[in-house]
Amino acid sequence: QVIGKPTIDLRTTAQVRWGFKGLELALALDNTGSMAQKNKLVELKSAVKLLFSILKANSKVPGDTKIAVIPFNTVVNIGTEYVSAPWMSFDATVTTANWNGCVADRDQPNDVKDTTPNGSASSMFPAALCGTLAKAIPLTGDWDALNAMVDTMTPTGSTNVTIGMAWGWHALTQNEPFTQGQPVKPDVDKVMILLTDGLNTAN
Repeated sequence: QVIGKPTIDLRTTAQVRWGFKGLELALALDNTGSMAQKNKLVELKSAVKLLFSILKANSKVPGDTKIAVIPFNTVVNIGTEYVSAPWMSFDATVTTANWNGCVADRDQPNDVKDTTPNGSASSMFPAALCGTLAKAIPLTGDWDALNAMVDTMTPTGSTNVTIGMAWGWHALTQNEPFTQGQPVKPDVDKVMILLTDGLNTAN
């Protein structure tokens, strides 16, 4: 009104951009004996499957979400298909003949690193024997395989949190032993969730 016009027309424009990032998620899950108490492992399985269903529903493009599941106690079961891998280390106790798929901590300092095996003793993955520990699954977008793997988890053994963390890390990179991870880039989030119910009790 000050300039003699009661109204002024305004013109505006807006643009909304819809986008998403790829997700690589490693779940390092405590499968130790104490998880049998108070229904903890049962609830863990339920929570993990619920997470899978949410992520699957929000995955707009096939393959944009990949998940690795790493059950651990004092060891990790990677499976006997790696028996001939050059980064495996066997001894007189655990041989290629009696190995059932588990690995123990690497020697320091590589027990807390994602160092690529280079032939040196400390960079190799020592074979270990294990019981009913569920076999880890590297990054995959196969939802049926992921859900089926969760069903195989059983509580057994003592707690070594570090090995769960280390193998969750291995699962997210391209370095041996698990090489399914993409290179680090802006449109891919790499996330690890580590769950344990107690203190480190071994190693």
